[in-house]
Amino acid sequence: MYYSKDVLNCEDEDDNCRLSEYRRLKTKILDLHDKRYMGSNIHGAHKDNMAARKHLVDLMFKRFDADNNGQIDASELSQVIKQEGLSKDVSECTLFDLLKYNDVNDDEHLTKEEFYTALGWTVKVDPSQGAESLRPQIRPKRGAKATPSSDKSLTAKALDSKCLNVYLLTLPDDQKVSVTTVTIGQSAVLTCAITGERRPPILWKRNHQYLNSLNLADINIPSQDFGDDGSLYFTKATTTHIGNYTCHADGYEQLFQIHTLQVNDKSLTRPSHPIPPSHHQSHFHCSDSAHRKWSQQHVICLLTSCQDARFHLTSLKSERRTLIWATEATRKGSKQDGKIEKFPPVIRVYPESQAREPGVTASLRCHAEGIPSPQLAWLKNGMDITSKLSKQLTLQANGSEVHISNVHFEDTGAYTCIAKNDAGIDEDISSLFVEDSARKTRLGIGNMFYVFYEDGIKVIQPVACEIQRHIKPSEKLLALQEEVCPTSPGEEVQRCVWSSAVNIKDKFIYVTQPTLDRVLIVDIQSQKAIQLQYDKSHDQVWLLSWGDVEKNFPTLQVINQASGRVSHHTVHTQPIGRRFDRVDDFFLPASSLIINHIRYGLIFHRNEPVLHKIDLETMSYVKNISLREFNCIPKSVAYTHLGGYYFVNCRPDSTGASQPQLIVDSVTDSLIGQNGDVTGTPYVSPDGHYLVTVDDSDGLMRIQVISERGEIQEPFDIHTNLHLSDLAFQRSFTELHQYNVFGSSGRQTDALFVELSSGKVKMIKSLKEATKAFEWPWSGRNRVMAGSGLFGQYLMTPSRDSLFVLDGRLNKLNCEITDVLKGNVVVWVGES
Repeated sequence: MYYSKDVLNCEDEDDNCRLSEYRRLKTKILDLHDKRYMGSNIHGAHKDNMAARKHLVDLMFKRFDADNNGQIDASELSQVIKQEGLSKDVSECTLFDLLKYNDVNDDEHLTKEEFYTALGWTVKVDPSQGAESLRPQIRPKRGAKATPSSDKSLTAKALDSKCLNVYLLTLPDDQKVSVTTVTIGQSAVLTCAITGERRPPILWKRNHQYLNSLNLADINIPSQDFGDDGSLYFTKATTTHIGNYTCHADGYEQLFQIHTLQVNDKSLTRPSHPIPPSHHQSHFHCSDSAHRKWSQQHVICLLTSCQDARFHLTSLKSERRTLIWATEATRKGSKQDGKIEKFPPVIRVYPESQAREPGVTASLRCHAEGIPSPQLAWLKNGMDITSKLSKQLTLQANGSEVHISNVHFEDTGAYTCIAKNDAGIDEDISSLFVEDSARKTRLGIGNMFYVFYEDGIKVIQPVACEIQRHIKPSEKLLALQEEVCPTSPGEEVQRCVWSSAVNIKDKFIYVTQPTLDRVLIVDIQSQKAIQLQYDKSHDQVWLLSWGDVEKNFPTLQVINQASGRVSHHTVHTQPIGRRFDRVDDFFLPASSLIINHIRYGLIFHRNEPVLHKIDLETMSYVKNISLREFNCIPKSVAYTHLGGYYFVNCRPDSTGASQPQLIVDSVTDSLIGQNGDVTGTPYVSPDGHYLVTVDDSDGLMRIQVISERGEIQEPFDIHTNLHLSDLAFQRSFTELHQYNVFGSSGRQTDALFVELSSGKVKMIKSLKEATKAFEWPWSGRNRVMAGSGLFGQYLMTPSRDSLFVLDGRLNKLNCEITDVLKGNVVVWVGES
């Protein structure tokens, strides 16, 4: 049982303003100004008309802000009190209580946003609906301490000795933790189980941040003036809302309930595929009669153009939707109440189909992500493969790879990889055909590195280091007379200048030509440059154009429907603060197997300690996330869905000293604090489990593990003098659910290999000197490191005049391709 004395509002004669009185004051002020300043024909319209309410609040702010400086202070409030005759004999609350309750940053001023919140409403524009919505808000207050005692239910009792008010608050033991599961896109309600007569208002927190006073997308906490029970409403649940939420009565934080919200995607539901008993007759259907061919064991439909075979799993896979998830957690691996969030597995196999001649080697690989990490099992033609293991057929990489040496005809079959965890099960099939004179499993136009360098574009097959195609600077654009790289005035040699490139669904490569002020689009199918557009870099391509090398005239633009064979044009994003010309950089979180919908991005402005949040669907500004508390001007950002954290790399301070990274909660858009003493550029592994930071000044690499609960562990350090330029993650070939990282050096001739699970380090030597930093003004990465997708074995990194292909499975140099000058723009096209 909890006992505490309520000293919030009764012992101090000058502080008698309770929340209920405060709300009545706000209603009175709104009604007063409505009658005085709004037309008689629309009196009272603000009560149910959102546009009228916004107009009224705008008028009030302009009137309160006597000096027109965009803020309201105590002296201005005093003037309004005198002019309107709002004396304390009418209410225990006065306008000064606006500062007490709603001056969020305690600067003794109310901004326009704080003024809206102070009146109990937040004005929010929903770009998708083009309308304004209003939500009641309150700001939390701190209460008195309490002393616990043993009881089967938790109870808080408060006696106010002056006002003789008694509160008895109760929370049953079996409701201390509540788990709610909702389908993505549906609404959800979290109801606080703390009960009691005349219970104070309920406050909600996530990640130690109060939600009641925040303007959050799809989250609503209605006013409790009219009998609402203080529930937390999710109008449209998404996976970003997954996590732990706590509730407590205002002033009584010691008595709290934890709500764990889980969001499932109904499209992840799989039909069952029962395994028939041995010798049982089964029937399978291949719908493409013109191209079907059956293996000797009558189990697999040979997929040439048969798109919906493989037991209809192909079509299921193409429609599969996956999720982002986030969970509340405390930093530095501290213990957290509640349960680990669960996410069913999402699986991918490689290759989906292959043909081999007898006597050669075949490998079938499987990768799965889920929370908790799923376990893998293999079936061959519906039967457990473990009984068939031998020297010739083995499981490698902790069961994620089937390796068959010296294949025989009887090895033909459907190899099903099954991933299972506490949240569910997923499966996919890799087909193997062993045939005389088997067709080769084609690399085709995919599974290539595209390298953009001074003498055009080279397409390189990494296994044998073969140059498949060379597009010269003088080659004509498809259906146009213009060349790939036109000769610049005064140049004797026709050369190309590239700065960055991006792969669009293995259909096109968009690559920037900064000196020509344009984007070149390469058709991967025909390997022709077909179209040009104005400037740089999602099925939108986001382009940051500098205007000139000094970045004097930057603009941020977007190309929509980038993967479509349509006429493209760029669209300007919404200017922030009416300024287009201050954009310094932007950040878009990467997608993965369990992340396929990214809603928000971040924009950095030059010399501003702020992250500007933008909606990627509407390309409109949402809000600012201030970093001013730590005077951090953002330089780069990384994101993990485990906990939903942004890691912000700050620029050096005015003395040139490095500043620690900051951690921001992406759900509440609140600054959590510094990431210990970790400084430098952050990189996050594709599974979100590793934060790898490269110190920009001395090449120090710091590695932090992020748990499935979003707990950020202490770093372990790797000291190197390489001055790392770029990193690439590669899935481990020896361990399940693990990644390795390769780093390129901007100054030295060696590359770095690190096994993240163990910290094992290896140097790959003699890669020649990189392009000098002053010769590569487009970014700080003067030597890139490019990987080859989820199942890829090879990586590529350039020197100033060569390309080096690395074998990631063997952690060694595979080959060198010479006479490729400044080939520092590299794109992988193929299995991802």
